[in-house]
Amino acid sequence: MTKRVNVGVLLLGLGVALGGFLLGQFWHPIQWRPETNVPVYTLPPSFDTEALNNRMLVSQSFAFDTTQPVRQLTSVIRRSFRRNPHPEAVLHGNAALAPVGWAFIELRNATDQPQRLVLSMPQYRANQATLWMGQRDRFAFVGTLHNNTPLGERFYPFLNYAFPIVIPSQTTVPLLLRTQFYAGFHEVDVRLSHQHTYADDAFIGSVGDGVTMVVFALLAVVALLVGGFSGSRLLVWFSVYLSTLTVICANVVGYLSLLPYPAGLALSANTVGLFCRIWLNPMIHPFFYQLIKPAVRQPRRYWWAVGAYSVVSGGLMALFLLPPQSFDLLNYGIINGMTTLTIINTGWLVVWVVLAYRRAGIWAPLLVCVLGLAPIILAQVIGFVQAINGQDTYRQITLPPFYFLFILSYLAFDEFRKELVTRQGMRRQVRELTKHNEALRRQEIEGIGRDLHDQVGNTLATALSYLGRTPLNPDKLRSILLSAIGELRFLSHNLVKDDDRPLTDKVQTLVSRFTDFAPVRLAYTDYTQGQINQLPPLTQQNLYRIIQELLTNVIRHSGATQASVQFFCDGTTVDVSVEDDGVGFDVSAGQQKGIGIQTIYKRAALPGISVRFDAAPTGTSVLLQTTLAAPVLTPSHANPNPAY
Repeated sequence: MTKRVNVGVLLLGLGVALGGFLLGQFWHPIQWRPETNVPVYTLPPSFDTEALNNRMLVSQSFAFDTTQPVRQLTSVIRRSFRRNPHPEAVLHGNAALAPVGWAFIELRNATDQPQRLVLSMPQYRANQATLWMGQRDRFAFVGTLHNNTPLGERFYPFLNYAFPIVIPSQTTVPLLLRTQFYAGFHEVDVRLSHQHTYADDAFIGSVGDGVTMVVFALLAVVALLVGGFSGSRLLVWFSVYLSTLTVICANVVGYLSLLPYPAGLALSANTVGLFCRIWLNPMIHPFFYQLIKPAVRQPRRYWWAVGAYSVVSGGLMALFLLPPQSFDLLNYGIINGMTTLTIINTGWLVVWVVLAYRRAGIWAPLLVCVLGLAPIILAQVIGFVQAINGQDTYRQITLPPFYFLFILSYLAFDEFRKELVTRQGMRRQVRELTKHNEALRRQEIEGIGRDLHDQVGNTLATALSYLGRTPLNPDKLRSILLSAIGELRFLSHNLVKDDDRPLTDKVQTLVSRFTDFAPVRLAYTDYTQGQINQLPPLTQQNLYRIIQELLTNVIRHSGATQASVQFFCDGTTVDVSVEDDGVGFDVSAGQQKGIGIQTIYKRAALPGISVRFDAAPTGTSVLLQTTLAAPVLTPSHANPNPAY
């Protein structure tokens, strides 16, 4: 009960967070309050890197005229632009609503030396950046950088937007930045650095990005090789999903922007990021299904839903094959479509990780969901509340790649470890079953050998001795030979090879064969209406062998005139009753004399069948009892009835 309450509270919290996430996705950018008294930012005497985001004035529209004096344009900007309150980024919002963003700041160098600086920002959330700097009472053009600008044509050979600026001593310089973004959420993280600091940091960042890509790719290859050689679908699909994440990382660091794209298609360096995010959503499902498979009661319906989702995602991706002009008209719908699909996908994953925990005790995906998704969803809710209060607008949060890689790898390889443990346990059980069956087979062969020697051999020896007597008694000899033939027929019927037919059919055939030659009248009735055939094959096989052994004992030793075999089923409990009207026997003595009772108990112990003997001078009754549920040969969290 406590577990259910805890899971319920967790699910409620995630639901509230997801609701906030949903509202935040579709909430229009907030109009910030104007702040005309923004002071000029005076550079510190010594610094390495400074974030300028919450020191900038921003706007989504501005009629820029380069012929106007700096003083006049600055006055217009101060009246029309708004202060960006967020210290982590300049937020413009949904690119479909704010494809162009403007940012303005005035920098003052109060030192006696000129400052050689770099204004930089990542290119992940902007397709293009243009900078103007105030010089001689006019805004001078510094440069324009696109996300696909070759490294050799940039001011610095790194995959971000970086502009060199020089601020003379005791001078105030205004900077005007224009950015464009076509698909996604438009935001830029503007930083100011000394040239040597920027070069060092950018080089280290580039090396780190390369290492991240190599680690992702190597882990994907390792997972594919291990999964392929071990036959683990879990690791194979983990490798596929990790390969997709590697492509996403390549887009984030800017590698995909440098690739050539067909000129006539909407898929380009500007839209490949949005394309990858749509592609990422359905790619998680094969891997995710391997994690929660024991909890899925109706796999067909599950895959039907996933297939429908994938078709819709594929249709959205197909729009990137349209000409660029057509794509521009659909841009707003495509962005919101991607957002909607992401929300649906997130909700689907959250619901199923909770169901996996409740139905099958699978806790690892739930833990990953809390660690991986909860920070993002919580940040979205906080951002939405701030937006309502006019403090912020929507900002898309991303996880550090190695954090995401760690939790995913832990999840995949921990489940793989459980899978290996399960396989080892199953192999051990198979070895034990094989050993046990081999012992029973040897025991049966030895029993047949004893029967041939003790029964048929002695009978034939008696017949041979009668042949040497005079006068010869043909009737007596005939009786002895018929007895030997009967014994041979009985043994041959017991040696008939079993087939894969249901238990009811095999028992019916067994009773019919024994009835052909045995003096006992046998009756067979199935009151389960075939439900007993739902037992696992191992249980059915051992029940059949036990019934065969019991009927053999009835015919040979009981002296009965009639016997019956009956099947009963009450819910999930199956009862098999074998009764006769013979002389009965002492069960404990029978075990010691080895008339087959030991074999019966051994066969019953293997699949978990309970055996109860009730022997009396007026007859013997044997009750075999088992359940329709299969023996647990899967991990502790496996679904006990995979048919649902």
